[in-house]
Amino acid sequence: MFTFRGWLDQEHNRNIGHEGVYRFEFSETGDSRQEGKVVMLGERVERVAMEPYQVVE
Repeated sequence: MFTFRGWLDQEHNRNIGHEGVYRFEFSETGDSRQEGKVVMLGERVERVAMEPYQVVE
């Protein structure tokens, strides 16, 4: 899932920034799914968040 927000410079009518939020699911064993999120500000990764999970060796 992807969410997008943009900011415009009202005076010059141009795009001055945008934020994308990518939501995903992951699994450490294939049995259960956890949720994660990556927040991008322009082309830069601003934040990564993942639900806690147990590392299986």
